[in-house]
Amino acid sequence: MREKWEVSLWSGGSRMNDEIKLVCDMTVGNYKIATKGLRYDGDYINHFSALINGYNRECIPVDEVKEIRSIIKSKTSNMSVFRGDMLYIVSFLIALCEKEDRKVIIDDIINTFDLLVEEGFNESEYLILSAYSIVRYVKLKYRKLVTKRARNIFNIIKYRHGNYTGEDDYLLCTLLAIDNNDIDNLDTTINSLFESMSNLKMYSNNEIQSLTNSILLNKDRDVKENVIDLLIGLDKNNLKLSHNFPQALGIMIKKQNVDKSIHLMKQVTEYLCMAEAEYDFYIDKCFRNLIALTIVFMSERKNRKQINYSDEILAFCTYSFILTKNQGLFNEILA
Repeated sequence: MREKWEVSLWSGGSRMNDEIKLVCDMTVGNYKIATKGLRYDGDYINHFSALINGYNRECIPVDEVKEIRSIIKSKTSNMSVFRGDMLYIVSFLIALCEKEDRKVIIDDIINTFDLLVEEGFNESEYLILSAYSIVRYVKLKYRKLVTKRARNIFNIIKYRHGNYTGEDDYLLCTLLAIDNNDIDNLDTTINSLFESMSNLKMYSNNEIQSLTNSILLNKDRDVKENVIDLLIGLDKNNLKLSHNFPQALGIMIKKQNVDKSIHLMKQVTEYLCMAEAEYDFYIDKCFRNLIALTIVFMSERKNRKQINYSDEILAFCTYSFILTKNQGLFNEILA
């Protein structure tokens, strides 16, 4: 049973949009719950769980999350990819599902994971997010079909961009399959978007591919122009996003006033830093910018209904970011 989170709205600084303010307070409150009840998850997973529960207007169900993890452990081996950081991350996603029987959901995820492996995908942590997404959004009788579509889409992208297509593309290929994108014209569409984003010279080819694939999941008519405008605005205002985060931009951006979006992101950042010291002193600034961006675009009820797959994309961003951080520490040790 989820508790109702009692928010305490901070009143300092300039007037903030009520919806944004509510999500900020929910996020900070959930972060405190996570660090107390799930502190061994690590700081960035704590931030992730606080954020997705914050904009979903939920309080982290600590006991439920622990139970979900115990069930997954009982059904998988110690060496399984269903362990480690991805176990922690996917447990929060499962906890947000509407179904009450967690064991059924977990069985479905494991079975769908096996279907994806049968289609030629490698067993990997990223594939767990694909399996979860299919279970969440696709009826049982269509799941086999979607796994095949996901593999077809992956093959199309890999044929064109083989040098930078790999396991980290599994989720976006799966979401494109779920979204029922037009496979026949996919190659042409991706190449057109890829060229436009390459001209900005802000990301590597691999990151541009992630951005273009996520843009295809955005139903906004002017999404390409909106993404370009915001990227330029973020760069001018020194609000950098990690190379792990272009997917979040692609799915979240809606029709906007760039200056207003930048102002709101700065306002959210200031608010979070005053409400909780962790957001000021102990967090990577790029990750904090991702949190601010997400709160700005996911706070409005209308946007929340129009933005698809935000939970899954943020799970991917968080996991990729942690891998990059860990690799950086490992390289420092070896240097």
